[in-house]
Amino acid sequence: MSNPSSGPSEARDYTPAAPQLWMYDFLCAVLTRASRWRRALARQIDPTAGDVIADIGCGTGEFLHEMLQNGWAADGVEKDKSAAGFARQQHGLNIKNEELTDCDYPEKSFDVITMWHVLEHLDNPNAVIAKIKLLLKNDGLLLIALPNIASPDAKFYQNNWVALDAPRHVTHFTGESMDYLCSLHGLRLVKSHQLVLDAFFNCLMSEKIIIKRKQNSAFVFPIYLIRALLIAVRTIFLSSAFAKNRKKSGSSMLYFIKKSRD
Repeated sequence: MSNPSSGPSEARDYTPAAPQLWMYDFLCAVLTRASRWRRALARQIDPTAGDVIADIGCGTGEFLHEMLQNGWAADGVEKDKSAAGFARQQHGLNIKNEELTDCDYPEKSFDVITMWHVLEHLDNPNAVIAKIKLLLKNDGLLLIALPNIASPDAKFYQNNWVALDAPRHVTHFTGESMDYLCSLHGLRLVKSHQLVLDAFFNCLMSEKIIIKRKQNSAFVFPIYLIRALLIAVRTIFLSSAFAKNRKKSGSSMLYFIKKSRD
């Protein structure tokens, strides 16, 4: 685990802002449209009668709504009042508007708990994982999606890597540190997959940060675009089954974590 932020006074602006580069915005919108990879996951995990899922940091509830339509009972936790209100009003979801560690769910309430790019925003990951263990049923599944600070694109872009996102991202993880965090709480990391679309998004937005700082960037825009695509493809390949010395080091990773029986 690593912490890229030294404090508010040293926090760096990693928010891309180059409105003239409309193609970046278009491509990133296409790549992340409707959380399509989360929808695919909803179709892969088939519930049995009475199975309950909780999404931590559920935002406006689109993923939970998808899970409801796939036969799950669903609850969410979201700190943002407006997002939580939208999820309740538009999707009819049961949303708690508070920190997970303050929620009064009974122990062993959920068969599956998900965190989609949430854990890196929290300054108390140990406390959150400890709480999740209490809330998971025996043999329950925890899914955590995170940017991977050890990925090839992170190493290439370094301080320009968009997923650093200081100061909003408080802690960064590798596969090894995620495994260690789970082991501290008696949880077992059983497998992990790279999130392919995240590689394209992260590389495109990292190039956008670089372009923002350059003069006459409009003239070299195609070069930066091509480089982003090449770095994304390289990152995906090196974490794929086709790589000779495969390492699970995708730009973002989805971790499958199991709770054993007490």
